[in-house]
Amino acid sequence: MKLHPKSALLFSLACATLLIPSASAQDPSPLEIPLPKPVLKGTPPPPPEARIDPAAPARFRAPFLAPAGSRNLAPGAIITSQTPPSLGALDWLNDDDKDTTEGSVVELAAGPQWIQLDLGATHELDAIVFWHFHGMPIVFRDVIVQVSDDPDFLSGVSVLFNNDHDNTSGQGLGTDYEYVETNEGRLVDAQRTRARYVRTWTNGSSASKINQWIEISIFGRPVSP
Repeated sequence: MKLHPKSALLFSLACATLLIPSASAQDPSPLEIPLPKPVLKGTPPPPPEARIDPAAPARFRAPFLAPAGSRNLAPGAIITSQTPPSLGALDWLNDDDKDTTEGSVVELAAGPQWIQLDLGATHELDAIVFWHFHGMPIVFRDVIVQVSDDPDFLSGVSVLFNNDHDNTSGQGLGTDYEYVETNEGRLVDAQRTRARYVRTWTNGSSASKINQWIEISIFGRPVSP
């Protein structure tokens, strides 16, 4: 039977539609990363000695796309540190309070110091976002992000970020740039690396030898069996 020209056109369009991939629940979408109110106005100037990426945008991070189901794994994670905090408590670092006010800032002693989060099981990690003190335009030194399935970080360590250009923290030479702290924090692409433990380092800042932390978020998904 011969189709009416209009019916034939509608039939062709319907067949073409079937061939177009539809949006999947697995398609990447922007991560929702709640930010604190900015303390600094405008673009904060970096300290003159800071090794800042000359091509970096002045402000505002582009949306980060992650697979469906990616969520913040940090709440509920067990947090440890190289030395006990001299100010504040470690459980302030995953309480979603990212302000610079008293009761939000955790201080660790001078020198290279790490904090570590145990996610309880191996996950596929999408992004790690962290906030140091951002109440003034300062640069934290030797910022390093490592992940592993070994709680002692003696084997199977992946380095996701390292701006320690002279290896003063003893974790290897880093090639990443330094950056000025803002209310956006710093987002590190975890590249879907699988790990249970996340360890992050600092070694003082351009303003102080003290290490100041505020918050860390770890976005990822359970590993499929």
